[in-house]
Amino acid sequence: MIPMIQSQHFKAIQAMNWCIRTYGFIKTRSVPIVRIDSDLTKVDGWYNFYEDTIFLQKELSLPKLIKTVIHEYQHYLKHSVKEFEYYYNVGYDYTDHPFEIEAEKIAKKDWIKCKNDLNLEIENGDK
Repeated sequence: MIPMIQSQHFKAIQAMNWCIRTYGFIKTRSVPIVRIDSDLTKVDGWYNFYEDTIFLQKELSLPKLIKTVIHEYQHYLKHSVKEFEYYYNVGYDYTDHPFEIEAEKIAKKDWIKCKNDLNLEIENGDK
């Protein structure tokens, strides 16, 4: 793993631990692990329900990394595959899917608190 990805992965793990402390976890399921996916380009991240894994795009800015971890963690906490896929099957897409809207709202609301609680600094150019 190259140093930049190691640093990003470490920050993602910190954000994941913050999510566990802040939002709790499901006692009957494994807590998700976080992986950096070098092949991921079309989305910032995604949650794999079957593997309990959050995959993140490499080279995300700190704000995007934190928001993405929080967003995907909400899917782990609140949604089953069946519930999630139901909305797509009846015609919703990413932009109007109720679970995506809810997860994004929480991520936007809480990312700065996460950054501050972890004492992470935004570097020049991070958006």
